[in-house]
Amino acid sequence: MNQQPHRSFKSILFLMSFFFMTILLFSNKVKAESLRELIPSYGVIKPKFVSTQVAIGNGIVHKIRYKLGDKVNRGKILISIIERETIRNYRNTLKGTVAKIHVTPGAAISAGMPLVTIVNSDKKYMEIAFSPDESNKISRGLSVLSQNKNVKIGTINRLSPIVDPDTGTVLSFVDLKSFGRPYRIGEVLPIFIEGKIKKCKKVIGLKELGLYTNGYKVNFIAGDKVCLEGKAP
Repeated sequence: MNQQPHRSFKSILFLMSFFFMTILLFSNKVKAESLRELIPSYGVIKPKFVSTQVAIGNGIVHKIRYKLGDKVNRGKILISIIERETIRNYRNTLKGTVAKIHVTPGAAISAGMPLVTIVNSDKKYMEIAFSPDESNKISRGLSVLSQNKNVKIGTINRLSPIVDPDTGTVLSFVDLKSFGRPYRIGEVLPIFIEGKIKKCKKVIGLKELGLYTNGYKVNFIAGDKVCLEGKAP
């Protein structure tokens, strides 16, 4: 008479043990996937060589010899300034293109004022601005990929050791490799920076991210994939 409840209790214990063992076995089958973190950002193309003529003394702009966009060889006179009873000629020091004229004829200038800027566009580099937190993931030698073609376009060769006080960002500088077309100065490119290979148990497509707004947060992005981790309760 008293054995039936005991048997029922043992049956319940057996079913519970079976249930938890099944969950444990299933969870062990969920293997972590290896993904390389791809840090999204934007890079700006800039010229490696820039020269700006700066006024040595006070005076009046007499004559500007070139227009914006003109090609200028080294040694050519860029601008003439009347200083007291003489005219001072400022000669070009860099073969290139007139990128900016800072003054106008007849304008009064003082020592230290910029006059004309020349840019040599033969060699260029990419500048990337990171937040201080993002910069902790960046190091010299990391590859930079184009987002649209996902091919390597350069390598980070220098990272600023300080935060820019004006922008609050950390600058990095990239040696470029052409990927089928010339770069334009001032062009902004969407890029990825290759990070470390990491393990992730919850991987979804980037387009699915909106479906996981509750209970999860983004750990890192790997191109068109996202690694999620559970939020702390």
